[in-house]
Amino acid sequence: MKADQTVEVRKQEALKLLAPLGFVDNDDQGEPGTIYHPVCGAIDISYLHVEELVKQIYDAGFNAGSEKIRSGMRQLLGVSPK
Repeated sequence: MKADQTVEVRKQEALKLLAPLGFVDNDDQGEPGTIYHPVCGAIDISYLHVEELVKQIYDAGFNAGSEKIRSGMRQLLGVSPK
């Protein structure tokens, strides 16, 4: 199997698992191994192990959630962002 075929297979396998969470094919010809999520952004799965992928997704969600909480707290306290 060629390298570009392997990347496509890995991407399709990742999308089977992650599509219910809102991930889609990034359709980027320059980076064929990328998937996309509105919170996580583009993630290149062509080189990531499953553990690294899960960590990257978790970190993106944690950071987005933390920022949302901080923003809400600033709004409640009437403090402008830094």
